[in-house]
Amino acid sequence: MRLPHLFLVPLLLAFACTTASAQSTFTQRNLTPTSNNLLWSFASSGGAMVAVGQPGRILSSTDGVTWTPRSSGTNEWIVAVAYGNGLFVAVGDNGRILRSADGGVSWTYASNLATIFRLNGIIYTFGKWIAVGESGIILTSTDANTWTSTPSGTTRWLHGLATSGPFLCTVGQAGTILISTDGLAWTPRNSTTTRNLEVVTYVNGYFAVVGEAGEYVFASASGGAQFWNNYTAYKPATTANLRAIASGGGSIVAVSDTGEIFSTPFVFSPWTRRASGTTSILNAVGFARDAFFILGLNDVILQSEGIFDGRLGNLSTRGQVGVGGNILISGLVVRGTASKRLLLRAAGPALTAFGLTGTLARPILSLFDGAGRPLFSNTGWSTAANVAEIRAAAQQVGAFAFPDGSADCALLVTLPPGSYTAQVSGGGPTGLALLESYDLDNLTTMQSRLVNLSSRGLVGTDQNIIIPGITTGGTSARLLLVRAIGPALDAFGVTGTLTDPQITVTRTTSPVTVATNDNWNTQLSPTNATFTAADLRDYSARAGAFALPENSRDAALLFTTSPGANYTVQVSGTANTTGTGLVEVYDVTGL
Repeated sequence: MRLPHLFLVPLLLAFACTTASAQSTFTQRNLTPTSNNLLWSFASSGGAMVAVGQPGRILSSTDGVTWTPRSSGTNEWIVAVAYGNGLFVAVGDNGRILRSADGGVSWTYASNLATIFRLNGIIYTFGKWIAVGESGIILTSTDANTWTSTPSGTTRWLHGLATSGPFLCTVGQAGTILISTDGLAWTPRNSTTTRNLEVVTYVNGYFAVVGEAGEYVFASASGGAQFWNNYTAYKPATTANLRAIASGGGSIVAVSDTGEIFSTPFVFSPWTRRASGTTSILNAVGFARDAFFILGLNDVILQSEGIFDGRLGNLSTRGQVGVGGNILISGLVVRGTASKRLLLRAAGPALTAFGLTGTLARPILSLFDGAGRPLFSNTGWSTAANVAEIRAAAQQVGAFAFPDGSADCALLVTLPPGSYTAQVSGGGPTGLALLESYDLDNLTTMQSRLVNLSSRGLVGTDQNIIIPGITTGGTSARLLLVRAIGPALDAFGVTGTLTDPQITVTRTTSPVTVATNDNWNTQLSPTNATFTAADLRDYSARAGAFALPENSRDAALLFTTSPGANYTVQVSGTANTTGTGLVEVYDVTGL
């Protein structure tokens, strides 16, 4: 937000958080399974997908629906496959390495077998191919054809590989975790477990690992994954062996050797069990074409419904529109690589249909860029040249209809990434107005998104406190940072600030309080104990929010939205105090 453009208004803040993620419905795609074949690994690139397994099993697909067997030239187990540098590369028993340059259709052997040990994992990173396997073997190659061995420092078997960019992680037997910055020199880490670890994935700044007897550990990749977490509260509820883990579309999915599927939105959130329709071995999982693909016994390939990252969807701010600096204003930030389509509306007369009195008779809706320069304005929605498109957009997002010819306002705009403020002023007497902004892009369009919504106003008592409303769609979640700022506004020259704001987040379906905070770094909520003051500092910095003074009475919290749940966020003053407050909502998922 841009603080100088936010003015004093009594308001009601609401926004929607739209998500979709690991669905509970999976469709079997390989409809002619071969008995007792076990698929071990999945990889994709663009329109091509490859699944490998035993004995010598290779399947390829261009759509994820129809899978075609391909000749591998061997009956040896093929345990892992990856894509990189224009090639699919698969590895397996007896050091076997195969390559495909045509999307997984035809395969040739690498020119040398650098080991006789089974290879269990393969990845392309640091400008080279890296394979790991039994007895601590690690091989490297620049062309996937000629391979050399590099010391690992262990004789335990190694299985999974994942890269964060600067760091490469491999895991294996008896809790083994190794970290490298070049694929050649490796350093062990204390995994906090002695159980066998099967697969590692990288997601949102963390390495996450699954393994034997439901084991699950994770570590921040920053600094080379020095400290691994082994908290029971974050483990999937199973004693089965977890065989694979992968991430995509804002979700993490893990599978077990008893047919279990688990999903979670974050590495440090509880897992949800999904129906798989089988109790047979599920052995691999990958993400491609906006879906998870799960592989297992009898050549089974399961495909999830479409999965897309969630996002903040809309913001509604209701407040009294005055004169001068006391107009109604909201800030929003668009982040990404493409422009975003938004519907902005200012309701005044239309609010009388909802029993509201004293509404603004003639609202004026204006949009400004981050530098305060005017971009667009409207003084009567049905006078706009694109009124038909505005009406259709309102129907698309489910907004209530404006009467034809009313003085309510609307703008249909396409905005490049950046910061903006929308303002509602009055063309006559003051009154109550509602300012709305709707994201019109389809959920699958993720080139840009709203990442920050903010409003500043007078926090009163009873019904005049600030109450954001949050709605989640789909079956996944977002990690949201909510801040209620009062004393910290003094540094910006704001007077009459709220001396001690507090936040309460309540789930409206089956009502329950899910998170509370009074003073941001001294009174952490027992209902939100997952996050600490250090987390609040960290995520505020990542989101670009200004730092709150240490030991200030400003309030802030992080909370994870549950799939399909609705929430209200109440911002009030302790002991019924009143004053000017700033409410900020940041989507910090993946930061």
